[in-house]
Amino acid sequence: MARDASGKMRKTQVGLSRPTSILDMQRLYRRNAELSSTMDAFWVRKGWFELNESGDLKLTQAQWDKNTSIEAFQHLVRKVLKPFDPRDITSRLLLDHGLGWPMMILFHSDTHLIASSSFPEMNILPWEMKSTKKNFFKPRENRIDAIRWLTETKLNKDPRALTIYDFTENRLRGLLRAYYSDSPYLAVKDAYPELNITYSDMHRTPRQIHNHPEILIDEIRTAVESTGKPGREIRRKELNVSKPVRTHFGPNLFDILFAAGAVTEEDRAYMEARNNRRKIIKETARD
Repeated sequence: MARDASGKMRKTQVGLSRPTSILDMQRLYRRNAELSSTMDAFWVRKGWFELNESGDLKLTQAQWDKNTSIEAFQHLVRKVLKPFDPRDITSRLLLDHGLGWPMMILFHSDTHLIASSSFPEMNILPWEMKSTKKNFFKPRENRIDAIRWLTETKLNKDPRALTIYDFTENRLRGLLRAYYSDSPYLAVKDAYPELNITYSDMHRTPRQIHNHPEILIDEIRTAVESTGKPGREIRRKELNVSKPVRTHFGPNLFDILFAAGAVTEEDRAYMEARNNRRKIIKETARD
């Protein structure tokens, strides 16, 4: 805040549409006068800025480095926004408090890097942030690490007991939607292949299982593998699948196997001929 000619308090703001130099980058850009005045006092007290005659801030430090940014961010979290969880920081919030351009350039627009560098004692993980960096979960190992952290560290529960609520409450719903069709079953199956989990093993299954054909197909493939036979040689009684599978794909054995890629169209004639031979043998036996 600064006083005008009449002595009344007026709002002060250093506006910047786009940085054109290091000095421009280091200027403060604020929208909330009350909060920015708190940060103003911090800058001046540290000797990094001074107030000019018009009441605006003028940069006195020639170089803004990461240590400067970390100390400023710590002050923002502890003094200005208190109580505030650093995991909730966003680029918009940084911009509104004069830390946008320095943070974006020095920390490559990575809010997790900013938070973890400023508060290393919290051991903040990327997926704990309010907004995860774009494409962070594209590598499978990052998805596996997040799911295993949720199961083993955060919740300490059986992976088969994970629910959509667990992912939502721990900021992993976006991961679940983008890579696992919003299915905890597909997520834990990917993260724990050694457990050979089937959807029926889950403590909770989707209410509308027919809306998740990928789950049913996965069940068929697991059932085929358990027989140890090629798809075309499997008999109906040997394929242990649930009722939703037969409801969704129909009662025909070939159609069920074909949906999971266990057989090809070329196998249809072979399987039909095999079934016909069995029928003839049964009828002959009755006679």
